[in-house]
Amino acid sequence: MKNVPRNNTYLLVLIFFFHVFSANSQISFEQILKNPNDLKLNLKYAKEQEDLGNFKSVISTLERLTSLYPENIDLKMYYLSISLRIDSVERTIQIIDEIKNSEQLTAEINAEIDIILQNLNNTANANENKWNGYIDISLSHTYHTNINNLSDSGTFYVSDSISNYATNEIENDTLEIPSIRIGGFKKLSDNSNINLNIGLSDTYQNKDKSEEKDLNSVFLNHNYFKDKNLLSTTFSFNKSNYRNQADINSINFGLRDKFSINKNHFLIGGINYTKNTYNQNNTFSTTREKNNYFVSGNIGYEFIFSNNKFLFDYKDGESKAIADQYGYKQEKYLISYSRYFDFGTFNLSKSFTENEYEIADTFVLSSTVRDDELDTTSISLNGELVNLHFLNKFKFFKDVYYNLSFSKIDSTSNILNYNYEKEIHNIGLTKRINF
Repeated sequence: MKNVPRNNTYLLVLIFFFHVFSANSQISFEQILKNPNDLKLNLKYAKEQEDLGNFKSVISTLERLTSLYPENIDLKMYYLSISLRIDSVERTIQIIDEIKNSEQLTAEINAEIDIILQNLNNTANANENKWNGYIDISLSHTYHTNINNLSDSGTFYVSDSISNYATNEIENDTLEIPSIRIGGFKKLSDNSNINLNIGLSDTYQNKDKSEEKDLNSVFLNHNYFKDKNLLSTTFSFNKSNYRNQADINSINFGLRDKFSINKNHFLIGGINYTKNTYNQNNTFSTTREKNNYFVSGNIGYEFIFSNNKFLFDYKDGESKAIADQYGYKQEKYLISYSRYFDFGTFNLSKSFTENEYEIADTFVLSSTVRDDELDTTSISLNGELVNLHFLNKFKFFKDVYYNLSFSKIDSTSNILNYNYEKEIHNIGLTKRINF
């Protein structure tokens, strides 16, 4: 956008995290790549990673070594000890089965394994009907280069006439959002679980006041595993109490299925329903016309290999509002790439969205039915602070999660009001307390 300052601080921080930590994590790993069958070198690498607390690297290394040396029972016992430390029950049971079937199994090791199995069974029985609770305390800082979506031309239509923005119209602005979320999850059976949480957040704006609000939320999720399907049902309610515009109540229902073709290939499909209700009052006397519901369906394909994931998704939806000028049909195409590192997850995505409105908005331009196309590019990096190499010795950073993200949105429309560009930079921290 013309004359809009571009603050790339967040993007530079994101790139710094990605390159520096990636380089650090590959110093020892390059030697492993050159000598993948060297048992002594690989075990030394695994021990170094264990001392650093990078258990994902330890697990992947030991998993590979046990496949290369399937008869080495001492190696499998080390693998078992790590699996027990990270509470991976399914992996632990599999390793125990392999040890039990080993020709090198001794009476001493067998007795030790029986004790471990008994402890696992006792723990499983004790936690069968237990809720696992958590509290998430978060703070995020977001910078917008065009928070009010001002048009590229600096002008806009109103009642068929072109006007200029006010000289004091805000473009770049920042938001501070503290929040707290309390929830719990519970295993209902061997193939189902449930997750419930409630949240409260406040949004404070630096220059303008249009986005200031407090948000109350409720979220419920049920997962059911059957054969090769993972069926997920979600419900959410959000009450946005704005300080300078009409309040909005949103209800959402979602149903999603992830079908496993094999361990690397998945098909994804789902349906979604959202209803938005605006609180009309003497100050905002026409907002009820924006009340709407949005129904959509999506289908996608996911491919996972090693520590990489590709996602291709297509969504088709329609929004119906009380006033027809706010209703539209939507198509969205998404492609996403994710990479899992020891220090966090990197994601890069690109989406194309088209919104075709039903009728012209006479308050804007009565001769033209609005048609928008949005091109969105997003980059993010998130993980646990304790997994960063220079922080892994500080236990204080355990269960503290970071999030860095950058998005660029380019909106093209047949009405100049909606031709704009914007960037959104975000950095956030979350402390989780389990109970």
